[in-house]
Amino acid sequence: MEIGTIIRSLRTSYGLTQQELAHQMYVSRQTIVNWELNKTTPDAQSLVMLAALFRVPADTLLSGDPSSLQTMLHQQRATAQRVRVLLIALAIIVCLLATVLAARSASIASVCLLLGILAACALLLVGALHAAAHHLAATDILRDAFATPQDLTLMVPEGTSALAADALDVVDSEQRSIFMITNTARYWRGKRWKIASCATGRTVAKVALKQITAGVQLPALQARVPGMGTICLINTLKTGAGLERVWHLEGLGMSLEGAWLGDELTLLKNNEIAAQLSITHLSNGSAVYRLHVQNPMQLDAALALTFLLCLLRACEQHVDPPMDA
Repeated sequence: MEIGTIIRSLRTSYGLTQQELAHQMYVSRQTIVNWELNKTTPDAQSLVMLAALFRVPADTLLSGDPSSLQTMLHQQRATAQRVRVLLIALAIIVCLLATVLAARSASIASVCLLLGILAACALLLVGALHAAAHHLAATDILRDAFATPQDLTLMVPEGTSALAADALDVVDSEQRSIFMITNTARYWRGKRWKIASCATGRTVAKVALKQITAGVQLPALQARVPGMGTICLINTLKTGAGLERVWHLEGLGMSLEGAWLGDELTLLKNNEIAAQLSITHLSNGSAVYRLHVQNPMQLDAALALTFLLCLLRACEQHVDPPMDA
């Protein structure tokens, strides 16, 4: 079954018109028509959005053939790189021609014309390179999502905590490093980390721990996931019989099922299961976080939230001072 037929079938099953689907996809109705008639194929970003909207794996949209996904990504990445090269070559040629013309006629008007052409070429080149880079990043995100194993493990070694570690590995079932969590900054009111793909170097999330002063020092955790938004775990004071410290989760429609300090948690995105998280404490004092990602499209958000929960536990257990003096 061709991709256009699959898109049309999914659209009608959800009771959407072509105009309604176009509105949700931020494209024109004609674009939807072309997809359904197989005149054009959705790019990587549109494929991600369609998969999320219809709640199906992206490879299902590609006739269920994983090789077709890899072929599409390869073709789109190659096209973006060719566009980059052609635009750079075009800008260089235009600049050389303008320089030659200005040299032949050294008048003020010629110099002004040259400067105008150079400025226009620079603006065109910057915009085009930015668009190409954005397209390449989209294909990297999609490739990572489907190349990454669904079962990941983060281990906090004995005698340390996520707050104190300079680097932590996220590995697959064969103990291959898939993601790396590195401490990037330490200052008197907080710390920062970066979660990145070992294969591509793509930034999955930038994480920060800050101290909020509200009569007492209260920690606040934040993970910014590029292209998606921000997840926050905020510690506040709740009044009742006395003052009680309470954690709140906000952002990206994420929520949790299960005790936050328990051993089994379900990570939800917009009330749909994104991942399952289990925590095991070994006899040597190490903590093992096992993440089973059920929806590859939510991999980045699930991994970022897992690390936030790891930091939250370290803050609650006071394994080491959460801030550097």
